[in-house]
Amino acid sequence: MTILVNEMTDDYADNEALQKDIAVLNQQLDTCKLSLRELVNRANLKEGGTARPSDVETFIYQVTDQWQLLRPETNLQIHITSPDASPPIMIDATLQQAIVNILNNAADASPDRVSLEAGWNDREWFLKIRDYGDGIKEELVTLLGSRIFSDKEKGMGVGMILSQASINRMGGRILMTSHDHGGTVIEIFLPFEPLERSE
Repeated sequence: MTILVNEMTDDYADNEALQKDIAVLNQQLDTCKLSLRELVNRANLKEGGTARPSDVETFIYQVTDQWQLLRPETNLQIHITSPDASPPIMIDATLQQAIVNILNNAADASPDRVSLEAGWNDREWFLKIRDYGDGIKEELVTLLGSRIFSDKEKGMGVGMILSQASINRMGGRILMTSHDHGGTVIEIFLPFEPLERSE
């Protein structure tokens, strides 16, 4: 794909409108290569015995603390909604990368402010990540995870597909909706796993 895009760049050098589209393709390819390299490097973490036990609240703060080092300009508001003790979970780096991808998309849409809500019940735990941008077109919601798409110049489809693949692999699901008061909400639901799975 990179070779074809490079050829198109040369063949249509005088077509300004097409060059803009080609630049978006190039950026998506770069994002795809980086994300895939990261996932390939970490894909066998569970099989290699390096999945580690944690609990929901600790994991959330670990991921968001690391992410804020990358996006310190974004005010991230965190709300833990469940009053019970934070339950144990098994985590690996692919899940962390998936959440980071979604947080990055949210910060791209609203650089000043992003909110994250987390909670759990007796079956699963969840994250709701909301941006305060323009929201996503309703016709694009149905494409979540099924194809590369974008409604902004930087694009978001590749990262979302990779994130959904990681979450689905862990038995979870991901939903995208437009918030009634503006912005987009990404909801992640993950089932609890017994700690014995790592043995």
